Amino acid sequence: MALAGIMRASGRGPAGSAFFVDGMSSSADPIFISDRSYRHGQNILNRGGVLRTRPGYSTVGTVAVGLPQALTYFRPLSGDGNLVEVISGRAWVRSGDLSLASLLPGIQLFSFAPSVYWASAVKSVEKNPADGTLQAVEPKRVLILQDGGFTRAAYWDGVASGHSDPTVVSDSAGNVLSAGIPLGGPIAWSGDRLWVAQKNKLFASDIADPLSFTENEYAGEGGFFSFDDDIVALAETPSLENPVLLVFTATKTYQILSSIRERASWKTVNNFKSVLFPNVGCVSQRSVAAQNGLLWWYSPQAGLVNLNSAQQARLSSRITPQDTAMAVSKFNTFSRLDGVASGAFENFLLVSVPYADLRNQHTWVYDSAVLSEVEQGSSGSWASVWTGTRPVEWASGLFNGLPRCFHLSVDSDGTNRLWESFVSDRKDNSSPIECFVETKTHIDFSDKATGLDRKKIVFAEVTFTGLLGSVEVDCYWAGTRGSYHKAASFTLESTEGSIDSEVELTDEVSTYRAQQRRLKCPNVSYTTDGECTTCKVESDATDWIDTGFSLLIVWRGIAALQSYRLFCDPEQESSDGGKEFTETGPKILSGSVCSS
Repeated sequence: MALAGIMRASGRGPAGSAFFVDGMSSSADPIFISDRSYRHGQNILNRGGVLRTRPGYSTVGTVAVGLPQALTYFRPLSGDGNLVEVISGRAWVRSGDLSLASLLPGIQLFSFAPSVYWASAVKSVEKNPADGTLQAVEPKRVLILQDGGFTRAAYWDGVASGHSDPTVVSDSAGNVLSAGIPLGGPIAWSGDRLWVAQKNKLFASDIADPLSFTENEYAGEGGFFSFDDDIVALAETPSLENPVLLVFTATKTYQILSSIRERASWKTVNNFKSVLFPNVGCVSQRSVAAQNGLLWWYSPQAGLVNLNSAQQARLSSRITPQDTAMAVSKFNTFSRLDGVASGAFENFLLVSVPYADLRNQHTWVYDSAVLSEVEQGSSGSWASVWTGTRPVEWASGLFNGLPRCFHLSVDSDGTNRLWESFVSDRKDNSSPIECFVETKTHIDFSDKATGLDRKKIVFAEVTFTGLLGSVEVDCYWAGTRGSYHKAASFTLESTEGSIDSEVELTDEVSTYRAQQRRLKCPNVSYTTDGECTTCKVESDATDWIDTGFSLLIVWRGIAALQSYRLFCDPEQESSDGGKEFTETGPKILSGSVCSS
């Protein structure tokens, strides 16, 4: 009898998954998630439904010792892009050779400020102090830095750097002749004005001049807008038409119609200042990021949320959490979330959270284009959590015409480092990256081993593609209870490099191909010798007999998981009922992998 016939007759059957386009899904029971999903992933990227080793991290250069307070990208209107990092109140700039950092002169912010806020603005007018008239000047982009109100705001325009003087100078009639940037915290450039938050107050600069705050025609009294609570973040909606300024407190989200340029009309415009979400706030400025037309932020009430500005007019005050798929990480985050750091790069949203730590041990990665954007039905999904660094803030921009992504990190050894992300070699400083995928729990294997009936696991099979270099693979299996048990280990070798340069070139590409391996694990050993004693905590039955099974697939190196299968046999169940019993403690189940 052919093998397929033997399998059908015995009831042995496979279950498995491939084409993982639905991404990570850890909020539901692993029995019930989609066959195109997986329960958990670490250090993987989901492209085209194949789970690949994530892009690498590479250290850029040494970073000053001290408290890391900010990292941002800044490009003058006429000039190259720069990275600006603030460490213990001092600002350092990297341009050209990013491995070298130069100190910006004339800037000293508060050394112990928890964070430094930044905004990139454009100055194109200047007020004549003699008569108050506006004069057009050569436009220049200016980087503004604030430390939360401890010291005067700092600025850098690519040439000059220093601190703004907030002192108000008036004439004998009481007209304000000059006033610099108010001391404050969160700042944003919107509607050709710099908006500055000072506790629960919001100030707006003169039109087209982020360094001057002489105008005082406001909708409220005292020359500022007032809010119920302290402002924790400001952001402009990423809309092509009539963007608005969002003002976040810890409990609410407001909107300011900042696209209305005429200041005198603010008093007469209905709902110039209004509550957008009365029950959704924000944890911090760093948690806000704009990506592919969406504004994302981390809310203490709902977790990660977003606002589709294109549909803003049709929104109600209800907003839906977007991070439920990351529940396995979210449920273990530290209670203080003001250090959550979000960033965006190409199709990716990056959200670094304090997983089981005061620092951001996990970075959640959302891919808005798992499939090609031109493919029908292409949609986004959560790829995995990335580990290895502890990002404080993300920054991305163009360097020599190429988009690049960076993050400032306080690593586990306590050292401040600047890392470049999305390095194409898929290694961390030339070292292999350890990845894993925890699959869904499969319960349907054949007509005879299906649903919630008991079955016996026989063996597992995994298929890798895109192998490059040395790759180590470990496979583990588990039922719906108990710990994971090791199924097999493999060491794979796919030589890296190009074909010898003396080979005559043809129309074919003369390089080594990435390789594929189909790995069959040995049959599960049905022996109780050395069986882990904690495996009996949940049931007297052995772990290889259960209603469903899942895999934990771990690899180190460059590879991509294309598919997997588990093979199970049906297990005869008793047709009689059970007996009453009373359990006594302690009953402890270890979360680690079973060594037996």
